[in-house]
Amino acid sequence: MKNTRIGIILFLTTFLIIGCGSDGSNENPVNTETEFNFFPPGFFVAGYREEFNFTGTRQRTDTNEQTDTFTNNSVIITQPEGVYNLTSVIPILDIGEIGFDDGTSTPVSVTENYTITDSDRRLIGSVTILFGITTTTTATSITAIPKTVKIGDSGEVGRYIDNFGSVIVISWDIEEAGNNQAQLRWTTSTLNAADNSTLAVREDISIIDINGNRLSKSIRVEFFNLTPNLLDNWVGTKVP
Repeated sequence: MKNTRIGIILFLTTFLIIGCGSDGSNENPVNTETEFNFFPPGFFVAGYREEFNFTGTRQRTDTNEQTDTFTNNSVIITQPEGVYNLTSVIPILDIGEIGFDDGTSTPVSVTENYTITDSDRRLIGSVTILFGITTTTTATSITAIPKTVKIGDSGEVGRYIDNFGSVIVISWDIEEAGNNQAQLRWTTSTLNAADNSTLAVREDISIIDINGNRLSKSIRVEFFNLTPNLLDNWVGTKVP
């Protein structure tokens, strides 16, 4: 359970908003000039809501042995405008209840704080509460997230430091998913600030339609600071 909880903390302090993989088919390929909205319509309007039911598994990367299973009922709700690090922001709250294979569970909340300007949307930091521990991240450099993207585009969201001294680097890219859909991936690398070694790499993958609606989610997290190294895979089903 110790490794489970350490890994879950790393998993949740590397952002929860973007997040399902395609089946590999390429029916009805997307024109490379087609523009996809990065975020769903109304995402930054107070009261916007999405809900996903996640199931997850953990395995050792050296033997592929499955060691744990998880569940999480995730609800994303856009909050009224607020202030974070002296900056006006739109907070996006993700709340859930993580269940472990031993029958225990714990509440979790993650709040991501975005700038309020529609034409210059940036992620400036987050607050995570899990197991009674609060983790905050503060931007050291950030880049505007585009409103629309095309197949093959990529970019960096920003670089952050948390209150425990880890460095967080976030980037994104978008690929063909078939059926006039795209795979939008949000990659978060957690680094040890002392030696720049990688602690964890997380990929949140959303299958989106042209309007940016998230049709499904999956999350893959590999941990490099545990013994043995571990791999988590989460699959989220959208609640109508």
